[in-house]
Amino acid sequence: MRNLLLVTLLTIGLLVGCGGDDTEPATDSGNDLSTSDGADDDAGVSDGNDISDSGSTTAGDDAGGGDVDGNDQGGTTDNDATDQGSTDADGGDDTGSENTESICDNNVDDDMDELIDCDDPDCELSENCAPVCKAVTSITCNASITAQNSDEGSTNVFAEYSCEDYLYTGPEIAWSFSVDKPTHVTVLLDNESDDTDILIIENADDLCFAKQCIASGLKSAAFLAQPDTSYSLVVDGYQGSIGSFDIQVICEVCTPNCDGKLCGGNGCGGICGTCGAGKVCSPDQSVCLSPPPEDLCESAEEVNALPFTTLGDTSEALDNYNALGMACLDTGTGGGADVVYSFTPSSTDIFQIVLSELTFDAALYVVSDCDAVAKSCQGGAESLDDESLELGLKTGVTYYIIVDGIDSLESGMFQLDVFSLGPCTPQCDGCGNPDGCGGSCPCDAENDTCEEAIAIELAQLPVTIEGTTLEAADNYSAPATACPKQSYQYGDGGSDVVYSITPTKNGKYTFSIPLAGADFDTSLYVVSDCSDIADSCVAGSETIGLGGENVTASLEANTSYYVIVDGYKANQGNFTLQVALCTASCTGQSCGSDGCGGTCGECGATKNCFEGQCIAPGCNGITFEGCCQGNKLVYCTGEEMVSTSCSDSCGWDDSSEWYECGSEGEDPSGQFPYACPNF
Repeated sequence: MRNLLLVTLLTIGLLVGCGGDDTEPATDSGNDLSTSDGADDDAGVSDGNDISDSGSTTAGDDAGGGDVDGNDQGGTTDNDATDQGSTDADGGDDTGSENTESICDNNVDDDMDELIDCDDPDCELSENCAPVCKAVTSITCNASITAQNSDEGSTNVFAEYSCEDYLYTGPEIAWSFSVDKPTHVTVLLDNESDDTDILIIENADDLCFAKQCIASGLKSAAFLAQPDTSYSLVVDGYQGSIGSFDIQVICEVCTPNCDGKLCGGNGCGGICGTCGAGKVCSPDQSVCLSPPPEDLCESAEEVNALPFTTLGDTSEALDNYNALGMACLDTGTGGGADVVYSFTPSSTDIFQIVLSELTFDAALYVVSDCDAVAKSCQGGAESLDDESLELGLKTGVTYYIIVDGIDSLESGMFQLDVFSLGPCTPQCDGCGNPDGCGGSCPCDAENDTCEEAIAIELAQLPVTIEGTTLEAADNYSAPATACPKQSYQYGDGGSDVVYSITPTKNGKYTFSIPLAGADFDTSLYVVSDCSDIADSCVAGSETIGLGGENVTASLEANTSYYVIVDGYKANQGNFTLQVALCTASCTGQSCGSDGCGGTCGECGATKNCFEGQCIAPGCNGITFEGCCQGNKLVYCTGEEMVSTSCSDSCGWDDSSEWYECGSEGEDPSGQFPYACPNF
């Protein structure tokens, strides 16, 4: 529960932290699913390979340097899309170097793209626009350190990382790291007292940004370090965790190898040669080849009259597409060269798709959107023999059949056959679920969309609404930064329902789902245009746990707003929504918020505001183990006091050895008194 209550810090750390793909696992255990080769690395090691590049890349790709493997389409090196007027590793200027938001704090649209300063993607790696972690000191090869992620010098500004799907609301501690030669580095984490993970960040201009994460792991992380590049080795707390650990850095200098290689990488971050425009390096790196026309979805060969049979070869193709195992069932990573066939059924049938006469270990998968393989995958197959799929596909929809190798070493010849097995009959077992024929099962929620929103009557405010998302579809989500102080996407993958409110006069309104006011992990956001949530969100909240959402929004008279109750990822269930016209109150307070966006006073430079009162800096005698003030839990973390109202009781928890909501009594040793001192 304490880890859940540390979510109080989320409004401090998360809202100023940077976010990415928002994924919340049930537990932080087992093999790390973020390994880029799709395999279950020992101890959850993330190997840092970039699986989304058009060619197999190393961890250094697209982070300011050139593609070291030479397999990018056209054989050129990558251009860094986020450099601001710098020169690329290929010797030329960055793409758009004369059309870049080069200054990120001048309130000027430098590149005239109608995006100013931090709203422009060019500024996403600017210290003015994104939080940075701070290294407590440097660490070197073969060093071993014992530390805690809340030690002096730690920060709490990151909640999500680009290389990891977990949510980190605990403090993070970082060490700077560099090498003078290309070096294979493994960072080990041992003797952990809580859920802390290791994350490797390739710094941008010596600054540590969460978007620059290149490798991660629960117990270890491995990467190829390059000279003239600085890195940050970060240990962060999963879902508020704070604990001690041992961190060790193991290094092995990399030896380049270009024997018999005309193009591609040398194994150490350099290149043995590049191919001309329109050419691709062969798998053995001995020759530059022209990829086949069906190399991309845009130029895919069409599957016309059925039954369809064709012979193909991936040997001269690029690695443009990948299908992570969980995204396309049993396909592994699909990390080899691939070719594509397009298929638009003339009737809704069950189709059999077969790969045979294989000279390599192939992966087969079918998608409806090549730019979103994970979300649009209809199914996949990967075995040691022929590959076969039976899929219900919908008439008039264009699907893409991708023939891939299971990894970068697998390519070759094949035969592809497509047959119709007859009409497909939809089978439904739940709202929004696939119907087995390429469509989705219908949903019965009366307020499933904004057009069907249930109106909140102003005359009934304050009002408590009991609702459910169980029979609703996943229609909406709030992209990262859409809502004020939002740092990651809300409601992606969860079912959602909608309520509407149209004020008759300007005012501030509160919308909340109380803590434990839902039986699922909720998201809550308020928008004025459901077709443009990114630009119309006025308030939003997504905290860890069952409910606990609370937002205040200034609403304009005679404007309709839509209150969307959503689920984190695929979460859905029942909830209680409370809506009220906000009334400012400073009763018993000398400082802090009045509850409606105003203030009850300031404390000056020598004191801090806590629980509406001005107190001396620090924790005023409160320890991390905490204490209880009636049904209020108070504890100290990072030299900052945290207070949480308990819904039932507050007391000593023997298992965690701290005060906790839901427990009773005091510390039996007497070391940590029940009542809060100096409170």
